[in-house]
Amino acid sequence: MRSFLFILMFFLPGLCFAKDRCSDQDRSELLQIMDAAVKASRFMKPDDTDWILLEAVSYQACFRNYDQAKKLAGQIQDEEDRSYAFYSIAISYARHGDPTQAIPLADSSIRKSEVLEDIAICQAKQGDFAGALKTINLIQDDLILRNNGVTKANSIKGYALLEIAILQAKAGDQNESLRMTDQAKRILKNYHDDLSVIAKLAEAYAYAGNLEEGSRWLKLLKDKYNDSFPFMLTDVARGYVSAKKDDMALQIVKEHPDHNSMGQAIYEIGLFLLTRGREETVQKLLLISEWTPERDDLIFELVKRSVQQQQPDKALKYVDQYDEISTRLRVRSFLKIAELQETLKQPLEAEKISQQAQKLIERTRNDHKLFAELQTDWAAYQLRHKSVKAAQRSLQAALKAAKQINFGKPFSGGFYHPLQEIFRGQVQAEDIAGAKETLSFALEVLPQMKKANGGFPVYVSNLKPDIVACYVEIGDLSTALKITTAEYYNDSFFSNIGETLGRKGDLTTAMKWCQQSVPDTKKAMVLISMVRGAIKSRECHCDDPFQRIWDNAPWAI
Repeated sequence: MRSFLFILMFFLPGLCFAKDRCSDQDRSELLQIMDAAVKASRFMKPDDTDWILLEAVSYQACFRNYDQAKKLAGQIQDEEDRSYAFYSIAISYARHGDPTQAIPLADSSIRKSEVLEDIAICQAKQGDFAGALKTINLIQDDLILRNNGVTKANSIKGYALLEIAILQAKAGDQNESLRMTDQAKRILKNYHDDLSVIAKLAEAYAYAGNLEEGSRWLKLLKDKYNDSFPFMLTDVARGYVSAKKDDMALQIVKEHPDHNSMGQAIYEIGLFLLTRGREETVQKLLLISEWTPERDDLIFELVKRSVQQQQPDKALKYVDQYDEISTRLRVRSFLKIAELQETLKQPLEAEKISQQAQKLIERTRNDHKLFAELQTDWAAYQLRHKSVKAAQRSLQAALKAAKQINFGKPFSGGFYHPLQEIFRGQVQAEDIAGAKETLSFALEVLPQMKKANGGFPVYVSNLKPDIVACYVEIGDLSTALKITTAEYYNDSFFSNIGETLGRKGDLTTAMKWCQQSVPDTKKAMVLISMVRGAIKSRECHCDDPFQRIWDNAPWAI
């Protein structure tokens, strides 16, 4: 049913409430481009036209042009897509604090109960818990479609109540949270064998601070679904941190049976603890496991926190906790500490620390990939000191090292590490010639990467469209278009061009170029992608219908 266009569109910002940063002029320009995209969609296949309309509906609703959003939604041919469009309008009303307008729109969706669930969650996030409970009570015990299976709406009602209970606990009312969780448990009595229900009950009781019930559901989760268990632990542990029961959270992290998942849990729970200022517990967390990459990533967060607190000596103590192989984090830490010491009028100490960083960089010359990455870090440090020419030389050294990487080895090097970093640095250093050289080399090694990685995995297939976007970023639209039109499957290329143009901000020039240079069948895609890129860069928060579609797609189950 769907073309490749689907893959391009599910990365949109979506929040239930936020402060939009789009000016009136921004909105006016974006609405003009959106209208042009809708008009140009007549050249596309019907399915793809529906998706242009669906994205336009989301943005029109985001900008509170509800009449136009409803008009466009009504033009969508596919029933499910049209349903998602009205779903998106309803969520936009709820996000802007108008549930009375949102709730009736649920009747226009084939996922009515889910629309009501999301409206209720938006209300709770805005502090209207009484209103959220009233909305949940509107969910009827009818049969609805969810994840391509028939599900009693009662399960959605109970699950939504658990989401509200967790938000209530986050707002500081654990007693009411516990009452809601108990109520949800009764509503979900026929679903106590369901993995998602067990995990959510364990999480909700954790937030409510009920160790007895929380432990019971956690044990059930372990006993019945051991294979899936590691993916559920972090949410439960986060609940106990929120409830200020850190010892229980630490114990749950220890129970990860897989070393890699434990490392990720240590990092995520550590960050959660840091947002609450509980640094001592983070130190205990670091003692749970031997080295993992995520453990050292958490130490780097502690270094940055110490730098923000203007405590260089404390930051240096954290640097000593890195594993020997974490050279890059050690170098980055030294550079951050050196900059802090300069701010604190400690030039001798800063010089000493920066020299330590330089020595570490020099020792990695035989590791071409790492040496290139460290040179980009050093160049960034030089740029922050306004040493532009020196930074350009460092980036050229980085590119020279990158050219010696064996890209014929599976997943060695890659475009992102370090070629994309080199490119970004060169753009910042205003070395456009160097940036073009980097992109040219990236195109040169792509065939090697394709062959080495067994054909065309997503990791590699995404790289060429990204390179095209980089050409757009430095203003070389002719090369970007030349590469794109040479590709048979080029939807992702045109989408990246559009997003990059939108992010750069000169929308008038970009729209004129699109109308003159882009094939008619691709114009709508580029134009709507320009809107998407501009919205992302301006932090105009809009509902994301495509993530919702992705979550309910057969291949996502």
